[in-house]
Amino acid sequence: MLKYEDIPKIGPEDYSRAIQTVQDIGVCIIVGLPTGPEKLIEFGKKFGPISIKPSYGNSVVNREGPFAVLGDVRPLEDLIGKAPRPTQTTSEVPLHTARSASDNPCTLFMMLLVSEPSFGPIGNRGESRIARLADVYELYDQVFPNKLNSDIAELSSVPISRSSNSDARPILHRDNKGKICLRYWEGIRDDVYRSEVGKPFLEAFKRFDWALNHVAIEFMLEKNELIFLDNTSVAHARRSFPLWTRKGEEIHVSERTIHSVHIDA
Repeated sequence: MLKYEDIPKIGPEDYSRAIQTVQDIGVCIIVGLPTGPEKLIEFGKKFGPISIKPSYGNSVVNREGPFAVLGDVRPLEDLIGKAPRPTQTTSEVPLHTARSASDNPCTLFMMLLVSEPSFGPIGNRGESRIARLADVYELYDQVFPNKLNSDIAELSSVPISRSSNSDARPILHRDNKGKICLRYWEGIRDDVYRSEVGKPFLEAFKRFDWALNHVAIEFMLEKNELIFLDNTSVAHARRSFPLWTRKGEEIHVSERTIHSVHIDA
């Protein structure tokens, strides 16, 4: 199974190695990327068209009308009175794939830590988490022998809808090349349990969800480090972090900010 120290750290000029690594193991970390939203967008375009997303308050930058090409993920105090989106809080964000509610989720996903990492105790500092399908398969062989193929069949055949979206699709599906792709979201457990699914599907989901969370790698990103993911086979998450801390007579507010890019490769 993949460990954090196994994830290659690659310079921004080595495009071919970066995309090959993501194709081979699902993830790499880009270090030394020049700062600034425009630089991130320029870098993302090296790998395919950048998909736009709806603008929500101040949650995105580089707007194009009501849409934006760059996600701006941080706690937003100016959204008081409005329902905050999951990434606009300091609460823990469970494992999910980017744009899981979209008709066409992106195939590649980038997250750049713009600010210094959060303060707080270990496990409560906004640590990043990633989980690969490849590691789920390996864990199945160890813990649930002879269940993998039947569970994949169950999770590929029963459509599940998000509570915020009427569109129902399976959690797993095969792309036009036969590759198994993952669609996961923050509230998936609640949505599965409220759905009318049979016992075989529910048991398969319980095993799969446990395995996905069990294999997750947890680590702290450094400032200006970028996680580059295969969004079809790697889920990502974030631990909670304090919004503020007191140092003597001073109160320090977290400025933890991640810029994200969705790429349709």
